[in-house]
Amino acid sequence: MKKTPLTHDKVYYLLSLAARARKLAFGLTAVLAALRRGKVQLIFLAADASENLARKIRHHAGDCPVVVYGTKDEFGELFFRRELGVIGVLDQHFANGMRSAIGKQTQRNDSERNR
Repeated sequence: MKKTPLTHDKVYYLLSLAARARKLAFGLTAVLAALRRGKVQLIFLAADASENLARKIRHHAGDCPVVVYGTKDEFGELFFRRELGVIGVLDQHFANGMRSAIGKQTQRNDSERNR
């Protein structure tokens, strides 16, 4: 069985749950509109996103945390789109869970490298 991001990564699992709950904004236009309304709690920026996209997001993000995570193809596959460079999380509880999962992944990866 081929492993997909959804089957082995808690962050992608939480992103898919948030999508079903309609608590995500997809793409630059939707994320910027949600930022202007003060609704975005966390922003995911694909690691292979263009410099122009990254600059725009960081400029408009203000105090909202921006996490570089995944790739455009992985995000696209997860949400049945071609490519997706930026995702805004609109719910504080989902955002907290994703931050926690990212922290645990980072700790696990660090401990594996030290072996």
